[in-house]
Amino acid sequence: MSTTEMLLRLGITANYKGFLYLISAVEMCLADEECLHLVTKQVYPQVARQYKTNWRAVERNMRKAGEIAWLRQQAYLEELARAFDLAGMSKSPA
Repeated sequence: MSTTEMLLRLGITANYKGFLYLISAVEMCLADEECLHLVTKQVYPQVARQYKTNWRAVERNMRKAGEIAWLRQQAYLEELARAFDLAGMSKSPA
């Protein structure tokens, strides 16, 4: 499933600015997993430069998209989290 398909499945549609920001951020993190540890310092600023905005707007719009997904598809998000955990992909805090 593509990033776009996943976002649409989660109820996040293209009319939200966070939609495009999330696609860029996910692609960035898929290309370099280290980005997952540098969201505030690397991901937000890089997405902001790409869309000629500031990192605060990127963060706000991505958080809003997350809220929308939680409100519309909470059960599906919980299912994904369980599948992720069962696959042994989650890491416990150090």
